[in-house]
Amino acid sequence: MATQITNQARLSYLYGGSTRGTATSNVATATLQDSLEATKTSLETSYRANDEITYILTLSNNCCSGEGQVTIADNLGSYTPDGCQSPVNPLTYTGPANLYIDGVLSTSLQVDSSDATEVKFTVPSLAAGSNAIIVYKAQVNEFADLTSGAGIENTATFSLAGPCVQTVEVSDTLPVADYADVSIVKSMSACPNGCNAITYTFDLYNYGNAEATNVVLTDLFNPVPVITGITVDGEEFGAANYDFSGGTLTLPGGTASETITVPAATITAACTGTTVVPGTAEIVVSGTVAGTPSIPVAAK
Repeated sequence: MATQITNQARLSYLYGGSTRGTATSNVATATLQDSLEATKTSLETSYRANDEITYILTLSNNCCSGEGQVTIADNLGSYTPDGCQSPVNPLTYTGPANLYIDGVLSTSLQVDSSDATEVKFTVPSLAAGSNAIIVYKAQVNEFADLTSGAGIENTATFSLAGPCVQTVEVSDTLPVADYADVSIVKSMSACPNGCNAITYTFDLYNYGNAEATNVVLTDLFNPVPVITGITVDGEEFGAANYDFSGGTLTLPGGTASETITVPAATITAACTGTTVVPGTAEIVVSGTVAGTPSIPVAAK
């Protein structure tokens, strides 16, 4: 980090044998630049499970002369979950990584991603007064904390060697998004003894860290049943709360007083990986359908 210096001098003097005068100088300023300046940021403003993140590393060689080699060790967000003895890494380096020196794409970047706990970059030569930008991609993996309010703090350590020597550590903190992630599984169960009764079950699963509210289910049935009842999580959902026209069910309907909510998942960051137990809701539609008329077999 650059250091700003301000300074002001004061002067006293005699004249006329016994009279003392004073003077004050202007305020002089100067900026002492570190030999190496670095920053780290991400293009994204938040993350979800399995997201791909683009990170940007910037560095400037402020050395007065000569060229220097810069190595960067990125810890891929290393942190230790509660109750764990060893740290885990919530990011996996995927690449590609591109290097720009003074705005020009360079092919000299060396990447060592063999260690799962960090990724290392080497800029073999960066001239005094030059700057470099490294852009690379990493993926959110199974160790990322997805609980609301969590984040990934990704730290990179830059080391300059050559005429000037300096080490700089910078970090970027990316918060987890607050989101719902709902999937639906539909199943049907028909009456086995020809009674024409049928049950449609819709299981909803929310893998996000926020509840899903105002859920609306639509389904076009074929053949079209006569609906005899609907429950949501075991509670009756009366006919006034859904629309059923032309074989299309809309639940809740336009004038419904009831709403459907799927609770947030239960998420736990653990030593062996983050576990996600989805929040659930179950919608059951009961009805009857007209039977298929039997076709008589001609006598032989």
